[in-house]
Amino acid sequence: MTAIPQRVFRITREGDHLMLEDVDQTLRWDYDIPDRAFLLMGRDRQVLRKYRRVP
Repeated sequence: MTAIPQRVFRITREGDHLMLEDVDQTLRWDYDIPDRAFLLMGRDRQVLRKYRRVP
């Protein structure tokens, strides 16, 4: 079994978006509050995955 190290995230809000970004700026979660969608981004804010709530 491989241990996954814990990360420290900075939480900010810009308008209708809630962002969680790790200290090394390698991962960023962007939650679009009105659309109820998450974007997982890597370095240079390249979109890796998009998650949306299905009604």
